[in-house]
Amino acid sequence: MVAATSPPSRLGSSSSSKAQSIAIVGAGPIGSAAARHILERTSADALAQVYVIDGTQAGTRGSHHDLARLIRAADAEGDAKWSVRNAASLAAFAEIERESGCNFFHKSGALVVGPRTFVERAAKAAQTAGCELELLDDVRERFAFLTPATGCDAALYDDSAGWLEPNAMIEAQLEYARRRHSDRIHVVPAAVQSIEVLDSTGGGSGGVFVELSTGAMLVVDKCLVTAGAHTRALADGMVEGKLDGVSVSRRTVALLEISESTAHELEKVMPTLKYRFEEGGGASVSGNEQSKTEATSVYLLPPVRYDNLGGRYFIKIGGGPNDLMPENVSSEEIAEWLASGGDAEMASKLADIGRNLLGGVTFANEGHETMACVTTVGSDDMRIVSSPCKRVTAVSCCLGKAAGPADAIGAEIAKHVVGISDRCIEVERKFAPPSDLQTMRESVSRLGGGLDSEKVTRFVDEYYDVPSLALVASDCWLRTRKVEGAASSSWELKLPVDVESRSGGEREVFREVVGLEHVASELAQILHEPSLSADAWKGVLERIESENSSTTLASIAKFATERFTFTLDDCSIDVDSADFGHAVMEVEKLVASPDEIPGAKDEIARIASSIGATPLPPQNGGKLLVYLRKYRQDVIDVLVRSGILKE
Repeated sequence: MVAATSPPSRLGSSSSSKAQSIAIVGAGPIGSAAARHILERTSADALAQVYVIDGTQAGTRGSHHDLARLIRAADAEGDAKWSVRNAASLAAFAEIERESGCNFFHKSGALVVGPRTFVERAAKAAQTAGCELELLDDVRERFAFLTPATGCDAALYDDSAGWLEPNAMIEAQLEYARRRHSDRIHVVPAAVQSIEVLDSTGGGSGGVFVELSTGAMLVVDKCLVTAGAHTRALADGMVEGKLDGVSVSRRTVALLEISESTAHELEKVMPTLKYRFEEGGGASVSGNEQSKTEATSVYLLPPVRYDNLGGRYFIKIGGGPNDLMPENVSSEEIAEWLASGGDAEMASKLADIGRNLLGGVTFANEGHETMACVTTVGSDDMRIVSSPCKRVTAVSCCLGKAAGPADAIGAEIAKHVVGISDRCIEVERKFAPPSDLQTMRESVSRLGGGLDSEKVTRFVDEYYDVPSLALVASDCWLRTRKVEGAASSSWELKLPVDVESRSGGEREVFREVVGLEHVASELAQILHEPSLSADAWKGVLERIESENSSTTLASIAKFATERFTFTLDDCSIDVDSADFGHAVMEVEKLVASPDEIPGAKDEIARIASSIGATPLPPQNGGKLLVYLRKYRQDVIDVLVRSGILKE
C-alpha cells in the first residue's frame, strides 16, 4: 500500500522558497496519474513537493470506488481524442504495473456491438489512434452467448483492451511515483473544506491555502483539483465561469449475479461490451452525441467478484439517459446520491437489456443488485481550466470516460501545469499561418485534436540583454511574458541545445528556464560577471519588475501577441498574430532529454503534413526575428557576426 502522510497543523510553503509545491485535490484515477506525470516532468529544484489529498479516508467517495472500469481504443461516440487517450493508456499499463509492482489491468478484449453505422464510427475513431481493429458482420458467430437485437449485431473487436481495477490502478500510479520520487510525493488523508488563492499584491509572494478536514492548512504555490463530481463545487469560484454548463449526472448500475462456475467459464471468453440496442438510436434524444449514445446504449463488464456482496460474482451493466443534477449541486447532495443505491426503475431496465443480450448465459437468480454512481457532462470534451493567476487548475466534464484513459489524461494535465518546471526541452518548427482559423479548427478536429477555449491568450513579450549583447551572441534569449489577466509577468530564458537546426531563421530546439530564481541562477552561470552572483541577478530582475528600469539589462524587443492554441496528439499548435503586423504558426513538442529530440522532430513533421502546413524560409519566420529585422539591425548584425544567423 502507498504510505499516507498525516498532516501537521500547517503543511507546505509558497514561492518564498526556491522550489515550488503543488496540491492535488483528489487521489482518484486522474489525480494519481497527474501526480506521477507532473513529478516526471519536473526536477526537484523546480518542484519540491507534491501533496496528493485523498478524501477517501475522510469519507468522501466518487464513482471510481468500484471494482471494475472498462477501457478500449474504440470510442463509442466516434471521438478520436478519446480513442487516442485510451490507446496511449493501454500502451502504458505494462510499464506502470512493472515499475510499481501493482497489477490492475485484465486483458479480456472489448466489443462494440450495435448497428453497422454505430460500429463503423467507433472503428474510424480507433483508426485515428493508430489501432486497426476487427470488424464482425455478426457478433454471434464469434461469441455464441450473445443475442443482440435485430439490426444491432455488427461488432468491432479489440483484443488488446479489457478492464481495470480503479483502486489498484491508483495504488500503482502513486507507488510508481513514490519509488522514483519518494522525497517529493506525500499522500494526505483528508477531505478539502475550501481552497483560497492568496493575494500576491502588497509585497506578498502569493500562493494557495487549502483547508483540510483535519484542521490543517496546506500552503502551496499551485493547486490542481481533480475531484470528479466534486470539482466544480470546490473550484468554480476561482476559474471564473470556465466550468459553466458542466453538470453532475446521476447514474445507476445493475449487477446480475452468476454462479462461481459460470463466472470462471465466462472469464475465458467474455470481453467488455458497449452495446447500442436500437437502430437509429439517439435520434429523438436532445443534447450532444454523448447524451444520445448513452440514452440508447449500455456497457457490460465480464464477471467480477464483489467481496462487499458476500464474495458473489456479478456482471455489471450501466448506461441509460443522463439525469442531471442542478449545476450548483453540493458535495453533500452528491454523497447522498452515491449512498442511495441508485434509481430502481433504471436498474430494472438495465438488467432487462443485459439479460436479453446475454441470452446464452445462465444467471443465478431473476433479481439484481443496484449501485449509484455519477459522471460529469456538459460539452464534447474534458475541460482543463485555470484561474486567471494560473495558480488553480481544475479538471472536469470527463463524460464518464476518464477512469480507463486516466494515465493519458494525467499526462495532458501535467503538460498544462508544467510551467512550474525549469527543465523542459522544447522542439518546435515554424510555418506559415493558416488562411483562416475555422479551416484549421476543422482540420485538427478531424484528426482528433481540438482548440481549448481557455487557450486563446493575449500576452506581451519583452526581451532583454546586457549592453554588449552577450546573450544574443550566445543564442540565449531572456524575456518577460505578461499574460492578459495575470497579476504579474513571468521571467523566461531560452537556452540553446546542442542540435543545430533552425526554422524560420530561429533555433528549433532549446531548453526553457522559467521563474525568477531559476533564471537568475542561469544568468550567473552564462555571463560570468564577477560582481553579479545569482542573488545579484535576482535583484536586477526584481528591479525591472518593480521599477521597469535597469542599468544592467536593456530592452531589445517588445511586442504583443494574440495566440490560438490547438492540441493534436502530444503536440501544441500555436497560431500567433503580433501587433507589428506579423503572423506565424508554430508546432511544438516538449521532451525530457536530447535522446527524444529526433522523435519529436518526426512527430512535428507528421503533424505539419497532416494539417497541410507550409514551412517558412530562413529569411522570414518567427515573431522575434521579424521584429529584429524591422527595428533592431544592430542585434541582427551580432547574430550574423556570431554565426548564428546566415544572411
